[in-house]
Amino acid sequence: MAMKAHHALEAETAFVTCVKSIAPSCLDERQQKDIAARKMIEGCRDVVPLTPDILLVAPTRICGSVCHWIEYKNYFGFKSDPFLHKRNRAQFKRYVAAYSSGMVVYKLGFETGLLSIEGVCCFREAEVVHWLHESSPCDLVV
Repeated sequence: MAMKAHHALEAETAFVTCVKSIAPSCLDERQQKDIAARKMIEGCRDVVPLTPDILLVAPTRICGSVCHWIEYKNYFGFKSDPFLHKRNRAQFKRYVAAYSSGMVVYKLGFETGLLSIEGVCCFREAEVVHWLHESSPCDLVV
């Protein structure tokens, strides 16, 4: 189990690093948590406790979709595990409510019709990475 978690973290880190190399104006989870902690210390009461894998500082067009956040999943997205599917749907709805539209990236792909949440689109990791490598920074500007 620990080995599986380690591989998942490595895959997520590699994906986040790839996105940050193309779209540097984004925050990873650690950066988001650091900013939230600093704001709380300063007495700010409107700190959003949600930390998607990537929070884009400005709306960014990726694979034709306007994104404010990206969540990475190191597995195949399918509905047959109702507990996991329900938990993920709730997570994505909270992100949309807090940050607006975003993207879920599945390493191994996903079942057709997996999510029908307004403001959330799904992509395979390979599609997003290919698109990012083929795009110029001006392609990302909304």
